[in-house]
Amino acid sequence: MTAYDKNLLANTFFIAGAKSLKDGGFITKAQLTDIRTKTPVLKSQGNILVRLGFLLLGILLYSSIVGAISLFAFTIFNISRYEWAIYVYAMVGAAGIEFFVRHDYFGYGLDDAFILGFLSMICLAIGINTESPTAAFAAMAVFGLVCCIRYVHTISALVGLIGITGFLCCLAFDLEVIPKLYVPFTGLLLAIAMYLFYHKTQHKPEAYFYKQALQVLQVFSLALGYASVNYLVIRELSVDWMGMEITPGNDIPLAWIFYILTFAIPIGYLWYALQIKSREMLLMGALALGCSVMTIRYYYSIMPPETALILAGMILFAVAYLLIRKLRHKESGITFGRDRHSDKNALLHAQAILVNSQINVKPAESGSGDMPFGGGGFSGGGASETY
Repeated sequence: MTAYDKNLLANTFFIAGAKSLKDGGFITKAQLTDIRTKTPVLKSQGNILVRLGFLLLGILLYSSIVGAISLFAFTIFNISRYEWAIYVYAMVGAAGIEFFVRHDYFGYGLDDAFILGFLSMICLAIGINTESPTAAFAAMAVFGLVCCIRYVHTISALVGLIGITGFLCCLAFDLEVIPKLYVPFTGLLLAIAMYLFYHKTQHKPEAYFYKQALQVLQVFSLALGYASVNYLVIRELSVDWMGMEITPGNDIPLAWIFYILTFAIPIGYLWYALQIKSREMLLMGALALGCSVMTIRYYYSIMPPETALILAGMILFAVAYLLIRKLRHKESGITFGRDRHSDKNALLHAQAILVNSQINVKPAESGSGDMPFGGGGFSGGGASETY
């Protein structure tokens, strides 16, 4: 399945897990160093800033190669079919990926540049030559998932998921294969199918390398499921894409269903997240619930903004207070305690900054000017007769 040596890839993930244990205080720094010296791994870059730097360097390298090919193809050989040259650029990206894979580069930044370059070029080439957005989205879905599986690349998973969703939208709005009225429910069914695939796959041993890609699948499916039936999204798409005119006093078809689902889905996310102890779903549920409130206030003003803000603040304070009292003594699952895998020094630094900002430290004033001494005649340091 993967293009990398499975032993080296497994060792790379093993070292990443050992580093997480060290950050949580389960193993010492000396033990982590000993593990690293005895375990051969792929050439990867864990520092995100350094990886972004190598990504920019890889983009410059890829652009230079493409520019050199364009110079020879369009100037020296007088080739004018630029749309077919994009396939050559895509082949350059594919060759670059395989070159870095053969030299054991994984998540280094350079390989990311060539993977993203290949995906953008191949999808652009298919879209230009076919003049079909449907074909371009289909290419995004196929090649994105292939790159995700073969090169264990998380961003490629996102590209593939966007391609699947875009392909579905093109079937409905461009080709009219799916009736436009049923597009929201089709999107919801697609999101449910994605989440079920995530749920069935996440605990399989062979899916361990794709843990981050599966997290992207989880978050994307939750976002797609909510956006598919959100009242604001459906109403605006009905006006823009379906040409529906909504006069005052009227509403979109099946509006009451979308009103219910706009609030029912976020509440369902929050409830189910607490049951399965999923942080990603809990955050998505909170964000979706906030979007639901903004959706209703966008069309209906129930109360003045200042009253709504005060009421929302009181409700949030009450909910936070009750949750803190309920969770502060728990030691497993969702708790109020500090996550051991988080940066344990970040909170201490923040506390120190806050304390120092509240302390009004003034320098001690010198009292030499108020002393009654002076006026003596012996080297200027004695006391006068008035002392």
